[in-house]
Amino acid sequence: MGNAWIEALKEYNKGHNKWCVVKKGTPEYNEVKKIMERKSAPKSKESEPAGKPKQLGPYEWQIYY
Repeated sequence: MGNAWIEALKEYNKGHNKWCVVKKGTPEYNEVKKIMERKSAPKSKESEPAGKPKQLGPYEWQIYY
């Protein structure tokens, strides 16, 4: 879980008076997991400029058919 879990907990605890680490299996835990999923969702392709070729690594080849 690592860093993503901590970031989701920070967002969950943002409006609370005390810091809370939620217990697994509770509705609060499910809420934190939803925050994690929302943060890790892939970005839309609209943010990438159109027509820009993919950068290839040193051992990758572009094959045209």
